[in-house]
Amino acid sequence: MESNDSFSPEKVQASYRELSAAAADLNQMSEQMSKTVSILNDGLQKLNLGISAWVKISGNELPDGTFWRREIGYAKLHGSWGIALRKVRGSRLVPTEEEDDKYTFDEAPRWQRIEGVAKIPDLLEKLTKQANEITKRIAEATFRAKEIAAAINQVTASEPATRK
Repeated sequence: MESNDSFSPEKVQASYRELSAAAADLNQMSEQMSKTVSILNDGLQKLNLGISAWVKISGNELPDGTFWRREIGYAKLHGSWGIALRKVRGSRLVPTEEEDDKYTFDEAPRWQRIEGVAKIPDLLEKLTKQANEITKRIAEATFRAKEIAAAINQVTASEPATRK
């Protein structure tokens, strides 16, 4: 049997100790990042937006129409609103077969969370734009609803009440 000169119990033990220290630092920094994003998430939840928005982090589309992209967004997952990350892949030719993997921010792999943090300002801008657009559409719909209600009210006010 051929021996591996790079193996020794002492070297393995030293490597494991170094890995253990690196893992402790990694977990501590990851927890700090999650707590910081959680503060932002809580602030967004207090706004009671009730709207989704997604911002592209990275992606690509091939000439055959297949594509992939990673996004950060604000969406309702598992029954509550929050910052989320997703991977989308599919084909422009067959949009019904698009795959979408969504995670709450804390559930996503660390590398995706790191990548997503840089796009949070863009997400806030997109949420603001969408909130303003939806507010305008609600105002228009409310105006139409008032016109409909007024028309029905005119009819019901001028007709005698029917008995059941």
